[in-house]
Amino acid sequence: MTSAAPSVPGVAHPARRRRGPRILVAVGIVLAVLGVVAVVLGIFSFARTLPMGILDGRGEPGRDVIASAEAPGELSITLAADESVTIWATSVDRGQGPSWKVEVRSADGAPQRTTTGVTATTQRAGIRAVSVADFTPTVAGTYVISLEAMETSASIGHVLVTEAVPVPTFVTRLLTGIGLIFVGIA
Repeated sequence: MTSAAPSVPGVAHPARRRRGPRILVAVGIVLAVLGVVAVVLGIFSFARTLPMGILDGRGEPGRDVIASAEAPGELSITLAADESVTIWATSVDRGQGPSWKVEVRSADGAPQRTTTGVTATTQRAGIRAVSVADFTPTVAGTYVISLEAMETSASIGHVLVTEAVPVPTFVTRLLTGIGLIFVGIA
């Protein structure tokens, strides 16, 4: 049986290695990495709520546009039942922009009901696009969408049609993005 060596005052003994500081450093590194991941995911989630694909870099209809025509004017589009779309109006950005009148008719000429969801605006190359109405057909078919400016009849832009983002989805993406950014910063 061996006994511990007597402690002699003034003589340095090798320090015992402790696991506590190593564990704290490892936990800190993991939390920092998780924070960075949360911030990046928050930024991507927030960016998905922005209407980035409506206009391209030249102010022309972008990658998210499924139909377009000169405005004032009209276009025909075939939609499935319950396929929600958003109707956009573009114009040269001069501050407020014109007021728009939107009308949607079925192939037989019957007027269809449009709604106004989340109003969105995007701008590129001096062209502003504003969401002016949402439309969800109850039956599949071809629909005519017409758009005219209230102040002028001259060609001033385009009427664009994109897939609609439902309001609950928009709000969820927005709040998730903001929440993840705050969690990542904290």
